Amino acid sequence: MKLRKPEPPPTLPDVAHAPECAALFVLENALHAAALALVAANPAIVHADDGCDLDRRELLADVIVDTARLLESLVSRYRDEARLRPARPRARDEDDEPF
Repeated sequence: MKLRKPEPPPTLPDVAHAPECAALFVLENALHAAALALVAANPAIVHADDGCDLDRRELLADVIVDTARLLESLVSRYRDEARLRPARPRARDEDDEPF
């Protein structure tokens, strides 16, 4: 079982370009922390290949960790796509004063 280390936090330009990446960063770190805690509380899931020797709690922990890994992968792919898309022009606010 391999858990990926979360990406570093987005920079201000990253957040300006793709604001959703800030929330995805928080989600990714929460998933990572939850997976680590579940593995620590249920060490049998590390070596369980098919789940046959796991009790109900361990089996649920294993499914949650696997699902967290899948979601982390999807978040990573989304973040990569968000970085590639062109920047959207910022809407001018009525209070903005041109310099």
